Amino acid sequence: MDRGDEHHIKEIKDRIRNEHSKKTWQRINRVTRPLSGRAVLQVEEEVHGTTVAAKDKETVEMTIQRECDARFKLGHSAPISNTLLGEELRYMSEPEIAERIISGTYSIPDDFDQATALMLLEIGRMGREVQQLDTAPITQVTRQDYQTYGKKIKENTSSSPSGLHHGHDKSAAQCDKLSEFFAFQMTMIIQTGLRPARWGVALQVMLEKIAGVCLVTKLRSIQLYEADYNWFNKFIFNDAAMATLTRAGCLPEEHFSQ
Repeated sequence: MDRGDEHHIKEIKDRIRNEHSKKTWQRINRVTRPLSGRAVLQVEEEVHGTTVAAKDKETVEMTIQRECDARFKLGHSAPISNTLLGEELRYMSEPEIAERIISGTYSIPDDFDQATALMLLEIGRMGREVQQLDTAPITQVTRQDYQTYGKKIKENTSSSPSGLHHGHDKSAAQCDKLSEFFAFQMTMIIQTGLRPARWGVALQVMLEKIAGVCLVTKLRSIQLYEADYNWFNKFIFNDAAMATLTRAGCLPEEHFSQ
């Protein structure tokens, strides 16, 4: 105020007003909002028609693992999993088959079920439309990319199992040298395919869908990954991919509308 800086005066007043409003509504919501799900401390499992409770650490983990193992393998029941193509599209396989599907040159066997055949045809159609754009591949992350990301993220969400919090990214985005360093690190991952070992570690959390119900089949399973890994995936596979699909006309106009 002594400097007569009206812009900063308004910014500070807005921040004070927002923080006051947030605290007020936190108190109101704490009293009035209905009970929501929480991280579970015990789980229950149906065994031969009887509900069995698991309360110690080892038994809880084994019960959850059995349930998640079954959930994560549901995709294996798809008809394509029982074909040679299913084997050829697995992780670490050669990319030629996938490239042929995307370019629409893959010859679909006659014994494929109709749904799988239509899916492969649609992938080929969209793939040709995208390839006609001649979009340059993403080969680097720039300092501007990193700083744009760092200034938009919310510091109180998406912490990392390793302890590298979003606050680090938010602070680094204010410094050109640190932004250059982290952007270079991301660029090396894109160009080499080598990633930090901590990206291979996730925190699995089981949440109650219905407050007070801890039956393992009724719990929601989520995986928490490193904050920078989440951003890397969003930058490459969400923002860039969606922008390309939009340019190719593959997304209808009403997509994302409410």
